[in-house]
Amino acid sequence: MTSSSMQANSDSQSKWSSKVGGKPMKISNGMRRVYGVTAALIGVLFFFIIVGVFGLSLAIAGLAVFVLGAVVVCRAFPTERAEL
Repeated sequence: MTSSSMQANSDSQSKWSSKVGGKPMKISNGMRRVYGVTAALIGVLFFFIIVGVFGLSLAIAGLAVFVLGAVVVCRAFPTERAEL
């Protein structure tokens, strides 16, 4: 690789890395748990709102379509360093 392509590669990696001030950003396990519980509660609330508006059968169908879409997106666009 040339030096310009190496520089461009390092610039693109630094843009997407989780570094603050040149140091890796660390999230404690407690904060990860809080984020996970918050996301789960928001998801449950959203599901119950959909149930209330459209009914249980359409809410379950929509949930299945959403999960299928998430799986398709994850398979179509793997992470940067994924080995397939």
